[in-house]
Amino acid sequence: MTPDPRERVARQGRLVLLAVATVGVLSSLALAGLLLRQADERAVLRFAEAAEAAADLLVDEVDAGVSLAESVAALAAAEPDIDLSAYRAFVDQLGLAERFPSATGLALTEVADVDDVDGFLDRLAARGRPDLVVVPDEPIGDERWVIVFNEPESVNAAAIGLDIRSRLPALEAATEAARAGEPRMTSPLTLVQEQGDQAGLVAYAPFRRSDAGGGRLAGFGSIIFRGGQLLEEVFGAVDPLRVTVADAGGEGGLDGAGTIAVYDPRPSTTGPLGRQAVLTRQVVGRPWTITVHGLGRFGTPLLAPGLALLVSLLL
Repeated sequence: MTPDPRERVARQGRLVLLAVATVGVLSSLALAGLLLRQADERAVLRFAEAAEAAADLLVDEVDAGVSLAESVAALAAAEPDIDLSAYRAFVDQLGLAERFPSATGLALTEVADVDDVDGFLDRLAARGRPDLVVVPDEPIGDERWVIVFNEPESVNAAAIGLDIRSRLPALEAATEAARAGEPRMTSPLTLVQEQGDQAGLVAYAPFRRSDAGGGRLAGFGSIIFRGGQLLEEVFGAVDPLRVTVADAGGEGGLDGAGTIAVYDPRPSTTGPLGRQAVLTRQVVGRPWTITVHGLGRFGTPLLAPGLALLVSLLL
């Protein structure tokens, strides 16, 4: 039986329409895939830029604070007999609480020979510090490196009189600062004035005096941070990021390594995290690892690829 020519033409037409529709669907899928890849690449780039900016913001905040410690060192080098009231006025003038709420305090540490501790305390009494007690009782070596002023004293009183040589992270950082002639940061440590469970950080800026015996080490200006407070002040007003900051330690990652703080703005810290970037920075002589997770808006946008696919199918 000979097929009806009209039926053959109709069948061929349906095949052509099916082929056209198939090509259209495949083209739509290809377009949506292309748009999806482009959106993902843009999201990756946007997150990478945000992570780098976050790390730089943190380092800049710490560096700005360290400049205050250097100001304290410069003041003490120029004014060996600065008294408590003048020191407080200086810290107030710097505007520590207003300009650097990330910092817990600004301290002045002075060097005293073990054989001259009594004379050192007598001189401090004349400078407005008559009740200072050096702790611990036993010296470490032939010098005492004593915190004489630490403002605001209301939150730092427990540290006044401390011989920082008795705390290994402080001793290592201050010794390296004295050797290098520039500020150095401690590894994470527990501050003696800590009332919670935050890790502390102290940056020491050394100073020398010509009247201290041939320009020998005379002391340190220092700035004190609490890790959680530092991250909260730095990242509280930026893009939604979860930031973990850790000290990578010295050679082999063993010397002083440890988590400094975690900043997580989510109401609940459970659930999946977004994109991740792991960055390294040298921060006042310490190697820090800064791990950033993107939250919320750093995912791949699906609206544009989805609309493109829908429109292509409708057409």
